Order: sequence, then structure tokens, then C-alpha cells
Amino acid sequence: MKHTPSTDPWDHQGGSQMSELRPRKQFLVGAVVGVVVAGVGVGLGVALISSPSSAKTIYTTGARGPEGPAGPRGFPGPAGPQGPVGPAGAAGAKGLAGTTGPAGPAGAKGASGVASSTVVQGTAVSSAANPTAGTVTTATASCPTGRVLLGGGGQVSDGPSATGSTTTTTANAVTSGTGVALLTSNPTTTRGWRAVGVVTGPLTSGMAMSVQAYVICGTP
Repeated sequence: MKHTPSTDPWDHQGGSQMSELRPRKQFLVGAVVGVVVAGVGVGLGVALISSPSSAKTIYTTGARGPEGPAGPRGFPGPAGPQGPVGPAGAAGAKGLAGTTGPAGPAGAKGASGVASSTVVQGTAVSSAANPTAGTVTTATASCPTGRVLLGGGGQVSDGPSATGSTTTTTANAVTSGTGVALLTSNPTTTRGWRAVGVVTGPLTSGMAMSVQAYVICGTP
């Protein structure tokens, strides 16, 4: 009986065919293992390259250079709103008095004053007897020609319409109970003066009010 070779590569009865197929199977297994190992190597290489711990610094920052010149001044911005007024501060201590300044120049010589003065009385003017309240009487006085008016005044009195004792009021004062008073006393011109008396209350029967003005005249 003729022996028929087995088609099974692992058949021990295959003889030389068995020896021919075994190297081919080992080659295929080795190729697969090589591809797997190569893939693992490629993956491991990619992992190592992408790993942060294996990254290398390519560029580094150098030393800081000197400060450059200031640029041109920009345009001013719009003014902001005015702020509220702050509270007043406490008053400071009083400072020391300053030194006395130098004396100023002498002024121009003034006009010469009067050489002398005289009181000139005017004529007394009397009211009618038994005047009613509110009656006024005016008297005047004047400086002679060539004299200047320095001042003046007046007086009022009540008494008999002819002669007798009198009560006098002077210098614009008002006396109580006498019934007469000096109403006004003032200059009328550069040389004249006027005095005005007024009856303020009932006078004794037969009495009248008398008014007299006077002036103070100076000699240039």
C-alpha cells in the first residue's frame, strides 16, 4: 500500500512536508511579534515625545534692558466735576507782631489857623405874652465882615414879656416843666447862625418866650 502524505502541517506523519511548513509558520509568528513590538515602540516614542517631563526649552528670556526715554506728554483729558467744599480748618495761632515800619515823609504844611476868636450875640426875639403850646420863635446872629464862622448856638427863656426873672434853655437841651425848649440850632451862611425856640407847655400868665442866637467868629 502506497503511503499518502498528510495535508496537516502538524501531522507527524507528514514527513518532509512537515519540515517544509514549520519554518514558514515560525516566520509568520515572528513577523507578527515584530509588528507588535514596533507598534509598541512607536507608541512609546510618541508618548515620550509628548510627555511634559521630556520637553526641552528652545528659547529663554534674556536680561532686562535699560529703561527707554519718556514718551511725549499726551493731551489733557476733560476736567472732572468739582468736588464738595471741605470743612473749615481750625484757626491757627496768632503770629508775632511785625517790626515797626519806617516813618513816612512829612506832609505839606496846612493852612494857617485863626489868630483869635470872639463870641457875638444876636438880638433876642420874644414871643407874644401867654403863647400857646407849639408856638415857635426864631433869632439869628452873624459874624462881622472879614471874620469867619467857627460855630454857634442859641438859648430860649420864659419870663415876663418886658422884664423879670427868666428860665433859660441852651445848647439844644429841653428843660422839663418850664414850657419852652430850643427846637433847632444851625448855621445858615458862612457867617450866620440861627436858633429856633418852641413853646412846649402852658406858661404862667403874662409870661413870654425869648430866643437868642450867638456865633463864634474867628480872625484869619
